[in-house]
Amino acid sequence: MVAAVSLAAYQHHIVTLNTSGLVKLANNADVVLEPLFILLNAPLAGGEAELALPNSIAKVVLEDTVEEGASITCNGNSHGIGTTTGGDWCVGLALEAGVSGETIKILVTLGPYYVVP
Repeated sequence: MVAAVSLAAYQHHIVTLNTSGLVKLANNADVVLEPLFILLNAPLAGGEAELALPNSIAKVVLEDTVEEGASITCNGNSHGIGTTTGGDWCVGLALEAGVSGETIKILVTLGPYYVVP
């Protein structure tokens, strides 16, 4: 995948694809529209963006307090936050608890959050 803009300062942030199929920073508007991914490296514009694959372990920068096992989605700053909203696109499950500003490990799942009845 190719970076649409410089993502040099955004390793371990949440990204998505633009209409041209290039990697861009995700925001909270993307959680119901587009698949979300974790950026593993820090590419410049036009560089190769490495994205975490499902069933792998990756790191994500948080902007909220999350519990171990929480479903992680994206906020307006491309950071991870917990969600319990049905239909929100999630990047994975927290493998450890964390607070805003920390980088935690997640199990990458890449799919919508489902509310269990």
